[in-house]
Amino acid sequence: MILGKYTGFFAVFILCFLSFTDLIYPSKGEEVNRVVPQIGRAVFFVIMVMTILHINIKNGVSRLSQVGQSIAYLLFMVSAFFLLDVENLEEGLMDFVKIIYWMVGFFYIRNLVKNGLISVKQIETLVIVLVIIYFLIVVRDSTNQALMWGSRFYAVSNNGYNLLRFFPFVLLLPNKTMKNILIGIIALGAVLSFKRGVIVAFAIGFLVYYLRVITNSKRRKFIDILAGAVVFGAAIYFIQDNIEVIEHRMQDFNDLKTAGSGRGNMYSLILNDVFGDNIEVFKLLFGNGIYATKQFFGETIHHFIVAHSDVLEILYDFGILGILLVLYFFRSVYKLFIRYKKTIEGDALLIWIITIGLSSIYSVNLFSPEMIYSILIIAYLDAKKPVIKMKNA
Repeated sequence: MILGKYTGFFAVFILCFLSFTDLIYPSKGEEVNRVVPQIGRAVFFVIMVMTILHINIKNGVSRLSQVGQSIAYLLFMVSAFFLLDVENLEEGLMDFVKIIYWMVGFFYIRNLVKNGLISVKQIETLVIVLVIIYFLIVVRDSTNQALMWGSRFYAVSNNGYNLLRFFPFVLLLPNKTMKNILIGIIALGAVLSFKRGVIVAFAIGFLVYYLRVITNSKRRKFIDILAGAVVFGAAIYFIQDNIEVIEHRMQDFNDLKTAGSGRGNMYSLILNDVFGDNIEVFKLLFGNGIYATKQFFGETIHHFIVAHSDVLEILYDFGILGILLVLYFFRSVYKLFIRYKKTIEGDALLIWIITIGLSSIYSVNLFSPEMIYSILIIAYLDAKKPVIKMKNA
């Protein structure tokens, strides 16, 4: 494998191509064939592994950062659980690759940045293109009644979470006009997705970012306040214009068991199984195995699905050991934030912690291959040295 001036271009191209296949091949639909994106991601996974090995063999294995260590621990834990489940190695291979996809992606992107094989401009281009692609996917979902509406009178698009993943990195774009346009696109995509978790995480993240902009703004404070008022007014208009949909989305919270599209019942079942009267110490410490929730929910609610919460999925699959390693991972990201404190990069990392941390409580991040988009900014900032400078909000 030859690595050179086109390595960064190739990485940007293939990530854009794989995301474009999500636009062409929806994740729902009876006649939809997802073979192309699945094969594409499998090939890219192999390429990432080979690139990492090539760089480290050629240049020597570099010392891992704290973030790198935390992800390596998670990678080792998941790999060990997978290999120990000898009877299901072939059947569980795809689930295993989906989980470690973003972990391998971290080391792939970090190695490219560290060795100057991908430029800042190329990464910025990647983020801009992917925001546009996933916004188009959300629009497609929101307008495709046959595919996405189901029994509802509106669409709900999980791709809103993919848009949310790019929010922190968009804050680093040097072009203020482009940055503000993309923030607007992400905001619009978030509300069009009608995913409550996306809207809540984005709203809190944006509020924190906006308050920090106002706090650090000196020359343009009036303009920034005016911009915030426009955003707030737009939010109020959206709520009023879609009040029936919002009321319908909130109806299930009238009952704990139906809350969060059934999450209340699912969470209760998991917690009762883990901490119930017959606690099994070994399972409490080390869990039940990769995606054990699928079998658990298949037996309890007759639906083979995951927990829709990284926290509970990790607790049930990997036990307290998994929880401790995930906490160490988030702690390492927080340490990275401290390293960049008082810079726009620090603000972006704070927004990352808020949006990814929140959505990991009630949704799936760490078990999703699309987490590679979230880890992009972490790998990039972990590979470069912080330069203390005035914030350019």
